[in-house]
This record gives sequence, structure tokens and C-alpha cells, in this order.
Amino acid sequence: MRGTVSVFATAFSMLKVFLGIGILATPQTFQKIGLIGGIVGLICIGIMNAYTMRLQIEAKVKLNKVIKSYSDLGMQALGSKWKILVDVFVIVSQFGFCIAYLIFIGSQFEQVICYENNFCDKKVLYIFFSILILTPVCWLKSMNFLAYFSAASNVSLLLSLFVIVYYCMANRRDNPEVSENLNYFTPSALPFFFGVAVFDFEGNNIVLNLHAAMKEPEEIFKVMKYVLILYVFMIASFSAVCYIGFGEDLLDMVTLNLPHDNLTSTLQIFYSFGLLGSYPLQMLPVF
Repeated sequence: MRGTVSVFATAFSMLKVFLGIGILATPQTFQKIGLIGGIVGLICIGIMNAYTMRLQIEAKVKLNKVIKSYSDLGMQALGSKWKILVDVFVIVSQFGFCIAYLIFIGSQFEQVICYENNFCDKKVLYIFFSILILTPVCWLKSMNFLAYFSAASNVSLLLSLFVIVYYCMANRRDNPEVSENLNYFTPSALPFFFGVAVFDFEGNNIVLNLHAAMKEPEEIFKVMKYVLILYVFMIASFSAVCYIGFGEDLLDMVTLNLPHDNLTSTLQIFYSFGLLGSYPLQMLPVF
């Protein structure tokens, strides 16, 4: 049974499920593991993700059953008892991602509003309002609607990343000494790098949902290939530019290195709205 979502809309949605808060923490992993180590490491993890996503689709095709999610695949491949364990793992995984999103969004609104209007210590309130907005959206089953939502979110996130790159290049121009002693490879930082880099590929278990909704499901491997190549290139380039721009001064989240002004406030709002668009897609495997 075929869905109704176009190849182009599927590509937007797939890119959206990968673009999240992990990309803001990845530049510091380049500081730890090194410039070359980070680029090569991201390429390797990208290849592993492409392989595991391909295995999911191939398993679905081989079973020749109606499989629309990771949970369905667990049921058909392992039976009802093991399906429960698969569901628990998926719920715990997505719960962690979604909680991290809410905390980040609440923190960004708190910083912006506190800076602009001195209305502070209201992070819980902003998280509550985010939940009110997201709850009805998460219950929607229409991938067509979520695809449009993803396109708007991608625009917000990409604009935010361009602004961050601008600040990184400006800091490198004003303080050229920050890139004089760059680290190129530190093997001992591999565990730290791996933990953060895997978080960058949080959309891995949503590929079955996307495949089930496609009008042309036979094109899924082509979509995966181009989206993952684009995404790995984006995150590697972004992280390298940020590391070169701030060097050893790079903090846990690159946004912490940015000055407090109207442009960064706009960036924080745009990024938060972009993450709001990711949230319903991250909840798809759970429902």
C-alpha cells in the first residue's frame, strides 16, 4: 500500500528529523577529537546510519507485511513478546530526545525574553506553552501536513545556522590567534565524540514511518543517499567552521559563544521554532 507523500516532501522530512540540537554541540567534539578526527568520524557514523536504515527497509520488504513503524517491524520479525521490548527502547529513546528539545526551547525563550524585557526565571512556563502547542500537532497522522511543517522548520534552522557561521567567521577575523594551535586528532576523545555524534543522527528509527507514507516508496534509498550526504557535509562543515572560528574558547553549545544582541535573540527564536517542527516527527515512532 502506497502513501501520499512526494519524494521531495520525504526528503525535507528526513532532513528535518536529523537537524536538531545535536548539531550545536558537535563543534566542541571537533575541539576534543580534532579537526580531521571529527570529519572522518562523522563520515563513518553517517555510513553506519545509512547501512542500518537500509537494513530496516530491506527487512520490511523481505517480510512482505504491512509495516509502518519500528514497532511493527519488531512485531513481524520477533513476535509480540519481543515487540514490547522494542517499544520500550523506542519510547525511552524518543522520550530522551523530546525532553532535551523542550528543555532547550524553554531555555532559549528564557534567555531572549529575560535579556529583552527583564522577565526572568520563567523557563517552566515556556516549556508548558510549548507542550500545549505541540500536543495536538503530535496527534496528527498526516505526513503531508508534517512535510509542510518540516519545510518551514528547515528554513528556520538553516537561517539560524548561517547566522552562527557568520559570528564564527567574524570572531576568526577579529581574533586570528584562536586558530593558531588547532587540534587535528586525539584518539582518547573517541568515546565523547561518538556519544554526541550518534545524537546527531536521532532520526534513524523514523525511516520506516517515512517509507510507509511515500507515494513512490521505491525511491527511498535514493532519498536516503542524498539526504545523508547533504547532512553529513552540512554538520561537518558547520562544526569545522565553528571550531576554527573559536578554537579553544569553544563552549559546550556553540550558541554560548555568541554575543547577546538582537541578532542572536532572533537566532534563538528561529532555532526554537525550527525544533518545534522536529518534535512531531520525533514522536512518530512512539505513536
